[in-house]
Amino acid sequence: PLRLQAEVDARTKAINDRSKTLADFSPLVIVIDEYEEYVARMHDMWSAVDPKTGKPRRKTGERIPPPVAAMASVLRLARRLKVHVIIGTQRPDAAWFGGAARDCMECRIVVGSPSVEALRMAYGRSDVGRDLPVEAKGRFTYQSKDRDICEAQGWWVPDPADVDGTNK
Repeated sequence: PLRLQAEVDARTKAINDRSKTLADFSPLVIVIDEYEEYVARMHDMWSAVDPKTGKPRRKTGERIPPPVAAMASVLRLARRLKVHVIIGTQRPDAAWFGGAARDCMECRIVVGSPSVEALRMAYGRSDVGRDLPVEAKGRFTYQSKDRDICEAQGWWVPDPADVDGTNK
């Protein structure tokens, strides 16, 4: 995320000082899977003691690890800079994507029948996506650019490691 933030900042600066236009940039697609695990590990690392100095890595007053803060910054700015971010997580936490970062996520997808809390975190409401049939593999709800929440059917591919078909 720190390198991604540097790229977003460089694109912003180039456009603002008119040395480049948006057409000069190639689209950039970033995929981050298991985001919850990433955030947890960043917080663990940030609160740990640096073995070289014997001091906590966290600087006074900084509660959020810099890579996690950088990701929020990227999400706020990326959309207008041809930078597209796909984040996969088992259960989103609204705290990760608060404020403008969350609002800049143009599409949100929830697969299966999630909990009420997960729906609130993803969509800000819990009255959608609760009645998807469990047997309909690949069924999901998504929030489109116009903020409508729709039900859709995608491809479902069984786990290729489940060669005998016992892991339903």
